[in-house]
Amino acid sequence: MSFRPLGTRILVRRKEQMTQTEGGIIIPDAYRDRATEGEILAIGDEVTKVKVEEEVLFAKYAGTTIENQVDVDLLVISESDVLGVIE
Repeated sequence: MSFRPLGTRILVRRKEQMTQTEGGIIIPDAYRDRATEGEILAIGDEVTKVKVEEEVLFAKYAGTTIENQVDVDLLVISESDVLGVIE
């Protein structure tokens, strides 16, 4: 599947969540928080503040999840939902 965001939308791949604590306790899926960090895969033509391949921090409940055969955790968010760039 090929996807190109329009306007001020951004396609993000969420970072992997930790499934185990440092002490060895396994965290069930139901109790894990949604990832708020990710890598930008594509941007719309009106996006000005971020670039492809940058890692960003975004709002916790932002965007729409897209199911893909390869990457299950893709998210389409608005540029205004990006809180900052991780350097």
